Amino acid sequence: MSFWDKVKSFTQSAKCTVGLHGGEYAHIDGKPKCHLGKTCPNCNDYLTKEEHEFSEWLFVEEGDCTVRRECVFCGHDEHDVKHNHEKVAKDLNNCEVLLCCRRCGDEKVGPAEHEWVEQPQTQCTPDNDSANKKQCKVCGITN
Repeated sequence: MSFWDKVKSFTQSAKCTVGLHGGEYAHIDGKPKCHLGKTCPNCNDYLTKEEHEFSEWLFVEEGDCTVRRECVFCGHDEHDVKHNHEKVAKDLNNCEVLLCCRRCGDEKVGPAEHEWVEQPQTQCTPDNDSANKKQCKVCGITN
């Protein structure tokens, strides 16, 4: 075996060791279309994977934000929670926004919504202390 053949063999072996196998995945006969397999030409390992094609997310029941979708080939399903939060109130002490899900009523605190105004510079403060300072006219915090 020549030097370059040894380098090539070592490189291919190293790739397989870290999970970078060669070859192309193809549908496995007798299984749903989302089940794929291949034999690595470098190490001869047989590898499988699933590549599901999912339907749209659908809500499980009225008034609940649990959603479900399933693979169109094998029926494998996934669940998640998809809230539809909207602003319902604002705390005037710190400008935090209260969000409520229109579907299930879940509440959470959203990001603060300040109403910034530029602070005027005075002759008594150096320019670098008050330059570009803003203050929220609702809660008084400065930035």
